Amino acid sequence: MSRIQKLLAALATLVITIGGVASAVIAVLDLVDRVSNPGSEPPHTANAYLGVEVQDLEREVAEGNVPHSEATLASVEDGVLVTAVVRNSPAARAGVKSDDVITSINSRSVEDVDEFKRILKKAQPGDSLRLTIHRFSIHGEPRTLSIRAKLESLEGAVMPDGTKHS
Repeated sequence: MSRIQKLLAALATLVITIGGVASAVIAVLDLVDRVSNPGSEPPHTANAYLGVEVQDLEREVAEGNVPHSEATLASVEDGVLVTAVVRNSPAARAGVKSDDVITSINSRSVEDVDEFKRILKKAQPGDSLRLTIHRFSIHGEPRTLSIRAKLESLEGAVMPDGTKHS
């Protein structure tokens, strides 16, 4: 592995560690792949952008970082917890909210952040994704929602920290 590949892999790990910003991680992993395989074509010309920050549900429950009791989350075994939604992003326009649990995308189970990233990495800007979401009321009663979000290009998108992706 070259110095550049090692640096990019370390950067990807840092982004995951700091905030789990799936869109940023996908962009870094695409760059690592292009450096690792010079001359190979990327699977698509632009990265798709949803506009959420997510964490593994299991980790968040274990650390006590969810506003719901473990009992209310018992009905949701897998998924990713939405920790932030970027204002005016495809996710925000579709109605995704912080503390939602995304359990599937286009009927494909989302078990963890890695699976979430793999699904998004295969998507194209303009694709419409059907998200299955578990949302909990203040009384802890879960509702299952199915919503559609139309992805945008990552280029120029606003990141959770308010900066624009370039």
